[in-house]
Amino acid sequence: MTIMIRMIRLVDRVIIPRVIIQVNLPLTFASPWRALSAKSTAENPVLISVHIEASCSLIPATPYPLTLSRNRNLNRNLNLIMPLEIVATFAVTERTSIIVAHGSILDFEPAGSPETAGIVNAANPTCIADFITGTNFLEQFVQQAGGERLLAARLEVPLVEGEEANRCDVGDAKILGPNKFGKLPTAYVIDAVGPNYINYPFEQYEDVDELLMSAYGSALERAKEKDLVEVATSLMSVDTKGRRSLKQVLAIGLSALGYWAQENPDTKLTSIIMCAPTTREADKIIECGKKLGLMPEEEKTEG
Repeated sequence: MTIMIRMIRLVDRVIIPRVIIQVNLPLTFASPWRALSAKSTAENPVLISVHIEASCSLIPATPYPLTLSRNRNLNRNLNLIMPLEIVATFAVTERTSIIVAHGSILDFEPAGSPETAGIVNAANPTCIADFITGTNFLEQFVQQAGGERLLAARLEVPLVEGEEANRCDVGDAKILGPNKFGKLPTAYVIDAVGPNYINYPFEQYEDVDELLMSAYGSALERAKEKDLVEVATSLMSVDTKGRRSLKQVLAIGLSALGYWAQENPDTKLTSIIMCAPTTREADKIIECGKKLGLMPEEEKTEG
């Protein structure tokens, strides 16, 4: 493997690498880097020889093992457009529906104008994706897809008083836009910070649940302030759920969105789309909805 790296420092605490890599990759893996050429060898069909050069964008891509059938949130980085697959619709109020879809916020295509739509990114408190130690790959891809304009907008968000890097409290949300943020599908980006359950003792989990509900609710409040009609949200805290089960965390998120819709019957927000990266999360959200007394529109029609 040959790697050549040139580091360019553009703004405070943001270092942009330019990388050229020559490497053999297994066919079971794919890279979000722009592949300039790729071919498999007849002698060894298991490997492909790839020459990869990072585009000189403000934020670098991050290599990530990919299985397309389960990790749809990486599709746009590979120029593979796979629209959201709607699997259930809950009519919470006469005006607002919660839609469960298989895919990611990067797959979202607004039914109306991008100017009245937003995506909710599960952010960390700095609102800047961590490409060094971070494991939230979707957050990294959102920042990369948003390009220089998204990063510039985030850097303009004031720091929380008394903090050196944090721009948003846990349980709160910040909205950016309107703007044309690179390849992102909407004019607005909402950075919502859900809690990391791992950082709290189990005895405090009920309080942490409130922070998770607040993060979802705050995201919708930001959308309401801008009169948005459609919002696609990622699932918060699913990777940092600690001793909470996936089903519990998803139930809290669905409850928060439904409660907000019922408390805001005058909102212009008609569609709240919960983007589930795999069918596992989607099925659990639907199951949670039924236990909360919500019946998918599809099943109502069949009944």
